[in-house]
Amino acid sequence: MAPTLMAVFVGANFVAAVFLTWLPSFLFRKFSLTLSMAGFSSTAYLQIASVIGVITGGALADRFVRTRPAGRMITQAMGLFAGIPFIFLTGWTTTVWAVVLAMTGFGFFKGLYDANIWASLYDVVPLERRATALGLMNSIGWLGGGTAPVAIAAMSDRWGMSASISAISGVYLLVGLLMVVGIRTFMPSAKTAV
Repeated sequence: MAPTLMAVFVGANFVAAVFLTWLPSFLFRKFSLTLSMAGFSSTAYLQIASVIGVITGGALADRFVRTRPAGRMITQAMGLFAGIPFIFLTGWTTTVWAVVLAMTGFGFFKGLYDANIWASLYDVVPLERRATALGLMNSIGWLGGGTAPVAIAAMSDRWGMSASISAISGVYLLVGLLMVVGIRTFMPSAKTAV
């Protein structure tokens, strides 16, 4: 299951890197916000919601794991799937209030996923290998995610930034499905839970 969690982390980081890198520019260009307001808006709403999502995701996963060994991973999958429409809407909305709502929704569900990244890994890695597994996963995850700014720039040149941001919702769908397949394949008692 650890390689599955690492692959999912690459995809989640890809999406996060797109938001971190391109959202200020996107808001500046599409909605004619000032640079300072675009920088603030691209960070504040998403991150505040993410903090709430992390707290919620941690509590929810700790409750789920009492009855399901894959409880933390199930919570992560929920965050991935629930985040899909908000990622899509971030690219396609045409009003500031709608893009703020979309970024806030994405931030909350990103937090649900993020709260359980390392706890899920620790659920499947022996105690004496956890530091190595964490280092490997963090390195692979951000190396893969680091390709996002270049990939989205190339996509944007061809299809536009709105379409490119919306298209990355497909990455969340793909890694969400990968998470479900991993849970059902590798986790005991998960076949009836997911």
